[in-house]
Amino acid sequence: MGKLKKDISSSVYLQFVNKIWKNTSTCCTCTIRNGECVIIAQKGKCKAFRNELNSPDILVFKDDEHEIVTTRYAVYRALEANRENEDNPWETVDAVLEDYAMDPETSLSILYNLLASADIMAESFYVK
Repeated sequence: MGKLKKDISSSVYLQFVNKIWKNTSTCCTCTIRNGECVIIAQKGKCKAFRNELNSPDILVFKDDEHEIVTTRYAVYRALEANRENEDNPWETVDAVLEDYAMDPETSLSILYNLLASADIMAESFYVK
């Protein structure tokens, strides 16, 4: 059993368990209270955890109020769909990551708008 290495909220983690991995039955027999699932997964004790969540292709963008978990491919597609959009300051996914490291709040807002305008939010998890 692996350990969760990403900084995500319990609600997003449970969306992965229930919607992506379809592993709800494991959670139904778990004795851990809701809200502590991420802590248990980070300790390597969650039976529903899958190591694919630690993949570098899964990207987590968050600030104090919002959280987006998506893939490199989804961000790439959003950038391509918004190539001519003057509100798109980025050319590559790496540029998105660099700007996010310097200014998470502004980058998260722009990224959300790009994903939404390209109809890619359905492939991402957004928590407010």
